[in-house]
Amino acid sequence: MTSAEYEREIARSANMIYPDSPVDAFGYACSSGSFGAVGDRIEAGYVTSGRAPMVDTREAIFAALDTLAPTGIALLTPYVEELHEIVRKQLGARGFDVALSCALAVESNDMIARISQEALLDIAGAMLKDDRVDSLLVCCNALRIVSLIDRLEEEYGKPVVASNQALVWRVLRRAGCRSEVENGGILLRA
Repeated sequence: MTSAEYEREIARSANMIYPDSPVDAFGYACSSGSFGAVGDRIEAGYVTSGRAPMVDTREAIFAALDTLAPTGIALLTPYVEELHEIVRKQLGARGFDVALSCALAVESNDMIARISQEALLDIAGAMLKDDRVDSLLVCCNALRIVSLIDRLEEEYGKPVVASNQALVWRVLRRAGCRSEVENGGILLRA
């Protein structure tokens, strides 16, 4: 599938969601795609449903980090090094200090989704213990980390931002919803 075909498919898919009902915002839930050309085009308004704003995961992550204002980020991704570096460099270009990073070098979404929550707790915990960091960014919508955010934040006293959590938060904000969410970390209560 070409990039143009992929973009049309995103817009077509968005318009299949409750086609006869009002929708306030759509979210594009692919971190790696968001940190590439597709994210650039969504943010520039070229990929659109025509019905509501479309938020990509990169935009959501940047907005979340702007809100939390970390001074030293630990970046955890399941990506191969090349993709991990793209994310790290874009964070740096936006002015975020990535003080520590870890790329798990997993090559497929199927394998990423199989990373155990125990492994994620161990890796995230080790990163959050580092004195150079005051927050953790877990970047990939396929990682099963959201249910662990409150536990990590409580144990280490540092905010955790995950792709899915940031996307939900940003879509809610773009849709005009300001209510706090009980679970899901400091960000969803911001």
